[in-house]
Amino acid sequence: MVLMRRLIYVIVALAIVGIATGCNKDKDAKVTLKKQIVGSWHGVAEDADTEVYVSFTADGAYDLYKRVGEGRFRLTEGTWQLEGTTLMGSDSDNTAWGDSYTVAVSKNTMTLMAQSDATAVYTLTRADIPAEVIEQGALKSDMRIIGSWHCTVEELDAEVYVSFGEDSTFDLYQRLGEGRYRHYEGTWALDIDILTGVYADNEAWGDSYTVAYADDDTMTLTATISGEVMTYLREDIPTEVIEESIATRADNAPERPIL
Repeated sequence: MVLMRRLIYVIVALAIVGIATGCNKDKDAKVTLKKQIVGSWHGVAEDADTEVYVSFTADGAYDLYKRVGEGRFRLTEGTWQLEGTTLMGSDSDNTAWGDSYTVAVSKNTMTLMAQSDATAVYTLTRADIPAEVIEQGALKSDMRIIGSWHCTVEELDAEVYVSFGEDSTFDLYQRLGEGRYRHYEGTWALDIDILTGVYADNEAWGDSYTVAYADDDTMTLTATISGEVMTYLREDIPTEVIEESIATRADNAPERPIL
């Protein structure tokens, strides 16, 4: 009887040790994979004409530098986490990634398989992020553009007022000669120093513009295609301009909008 009781104790003890060992192995595997992910990586998605550099830090932060085609590298920052072999994360404004990924690391190669689409597999190789990529990523759009501006275009006998809102909308008031101001509205976007826009009727601006500032209250817009340069001074839009303007669609305007 005593022998049987001792045997039972031994079996239970071995089971407990086995469970603990299994848990420790799982924990060790997760720690090992996380350590393997930490560092800097480089990848090219040729089908999407996209190149990326990404660094993962041990404290759960990441920096992603991405460019499409021959454009500049853009920096996105955020946090990442690992659950088993599933990699997930969110950017700095807490927006979750568009997918989570099954991750595997073999020496200096990491593969990421999108969990929503098993055919979407990305391969990254361990590599330092070049200084010029980091410098490009550090470039920020100069948001001094937000506010109201006035421009006189003498060669067109035109007066222009335009306001750029923080919500990425714009209001453009344009007058040719002694006529009435026409009001156009839409959305604008600034990519570092390149300004683009779309009118409310989905008509794109006639050109894109390089934005530069002589000071906080003087802005120049240089048209990418035509090379035309317009100088705007920061100025509130007069109430009478707004109240007496004619709402106009860009796609059937009697004259071309200035932008």
